[in-house]
Amino acid sequence: MNLIRMVVLIFVLLVLLVFCFNNNDLVTLNLWPFFGEDDVVEVTLSVVIFFLSAFSFIFGMFFVWVSYAPALRSQKYQNKKLIKANSKMAAQVVDLKEDLNTLKGDGEEPKKPFGGLFKKNKKTAEKTVEE
Repeated sequence: MNLIRMVVLIFVLLVLLVFCFNNNDLVTLNLWPFFGEDDVVEVTLSVVIFFLSAFSFIFGMFFVWVSYAPALRSQKYQNKKLIKANSKMAAQVVDLKEDLNTLKGDGEEPKKPFGGLFKKNKKTAEKTVEE
């Protein structure tokens, strides 16, 4: 997926750069809302196109981030709940292991059901191997 994103991004950047560098005419910008009415700046059209595109991209990313904020908040809440549940379960596992060790006894092997009732005799096992 990242490869496709990179290919599309490179294509869009190439189109933007070609469009910008083909428009080399000078443009007079009036900066009235920010400065006085008589303040003007002359720049090439490519610079104006590039900065407006960059500003639009950043502005759009900001609105996408703001639209995902509630989902991110609920995801953080769910992660906290999962961490609490996980720690509770880990504590239960430790308790269960302790209970199992106490039921087994201190290092003793648990008794096998039918304790060797079905065990083969070693002599008969060697005879069957030799044949």
